[in-house]
Amino acid sequence: MELSKNHSEDYMLCWRSLTSATNTRTCIATVLPFIPASQSVQFLTTNQYDLFYLNGLFNSVVFDFILKKKINGIDLTQNLIKQVPVPNNQLLDEKLELYDTVLSVKNHISFLVSLLYKNDTKLVQLVNINQYSNSNNNLLNRFEIIRYIDLLFIYLYRLGNNEIRLLLGSFIKQYSENDIEWFIESYSKLKSNKSIGSTCISSTHFPPNS
Repeated sequence: MELSKNHSEDYMLCWRSLTSATNTRTCIATVLPFIPASQSVQFLTTNQYDLFYLNGLFNSVVFDFILKKKINGIDLTQNLIKQVPVPNNQLLDEKLELYDTVLSVKNHISFLVSLLYKNDTKLVQLVNINQYSNSNNNLLNRFEIIRYIDLLFIYLYRLGNNEIRLLLGSFIKQYSENDIEWFIESYSKLKSNKSIGSTCISSTHFPPNS
């Protein structure tokens, strides 16, 4: 109660506390209505306009890769989370074009994450806040949405090609060698053109075991 008594928002960011660096994903986070949770769930109370961006950050492969190097136990505490470097706030306001819609990087990420929750009846209000009328949300499947979110965080962290290969090589159950090449090519286009869209995506690519 002491942690939440001053929180007046309707939603919170939660993540599973029990984990390990050997797990496929060290951090698994989601957005939930502000309700009691079990002891094995950590939560963060913040402005609701930041929740989908933060959810994207916590579930990104960059964030997870850093956590794997830091965690030495099985408890993903808030103190450990606070040790993870995050993108500079100034970079979040940089404008990029995604499918003919120009928004800040942060708003693009929030929008993409909102697409993953659009059928969750518990989060209708929050999804509506992060939807944009000019955005075509029918162009991407779930795998592609997640891949774009990871691409935008790779961009925000300003990784080099060798770092991208090292990073994604740690998530071989999620991304194949072809995906790694997609990231490197798309990242290069994003840096040079400040734009990503249909030319960066393969409509015939599907995740393994789809």
